[in-house]
Formats: sequence, structure tokens, C-alpha cells
Amino acid sequence: MILLPVLHQHHWSVYCVNFGQSRIDVLDSFLYNPESDNNWDNYHLEFGKKIMHRLSDALSIAAPLKFKSFKNWRHVPVKVPVQKATSDSAFFAMKFLEFYDGDGHGSLHTSIAAERSKELRAETLYYLTFHKQNKVVALPDEILHCAYCTFS
Repeated sequence: MILLPVLHQHHWSVYCVNFGQSRIDVLDSFLYNPESDNNWDNYHLEFGKKIMHRLSDALSIAAPLKFKSFKNWRHVPVKVPVQKATSDSAFFAMKFLEFYDGDGHGSLHTSIAAERSKELRAETLYYLTFHKQNKVVALPDEILHCAYCTFS
């Protein structure tokens, strides 16, 4: 699988090139209205096809014969929890990246309670801020001596 977080029109979703199932899984926490112009197909199909074409072409150039083309694979919406707050798509996308398995019809290896979005944001920000891989290092000299930069 290749998991690709995508920001489009101020909204995050995750596209999964699912080689095992020969499809593109789309994990999107937004609740679309199928009766309006703002439906899943209008949002994902044209845009998704464009980015999958570009990614497939780029991989065929970067690693010839390693990846089969996935330009024309069908895009499948995966059933995932729906966000309550409009600004929560990034946090849901991070959880999708962490817990998506892609097997069968696709599922998450955890449950995400959408009503706990405030806690989800706090947990994610805490994880990003205090992860053991984070290090405090001095800024490089070229940044410190930049004529256009001011540091105090």
C-alpha cells in the first residue's frame, strides 16, 4: 500500500494505493450530501484521478518496472468515522494513516469516536510535540546569518 495524505480545498483526506486489492481506497471523514453538488463523486473522482495519474507516472519514472500502473483503478470510498467539527479533517487523516489496514473492504485497526474530537486533537498534538524522536538542535549558521531574517 501507498498512503497519501491529501489537502484539497482546505480539507484533508487519505488516498491509499491498495496494490493487494487493485483499487484506490479513499478515507475521508467529511459527511457529503449525495443530493447536492457537494457530493463525494464531485469532490474526489476528478481530483483523485488527476493525482493518481501523476503519482503513477512519477513512480514509473523513479522506479521503472517496480510499480504497476494504477492510473485507471477505481476509487472506493472507505467507511470511516465522520468528523463533527469542520477543522478536524487533519486529525482524522492522521489516525487513518496510523490505523488503516486496506484488507477486504478496508478497515481501521482502532475505533475513532467522532464525539471525542477535542480529545483527539489534544492527543495528536501531544504526540507530535513530545515524541521521543523530537530533538532540540541549534539553527544552521546560514539561517542565523540570513540578511532577511530576524531572530531575537
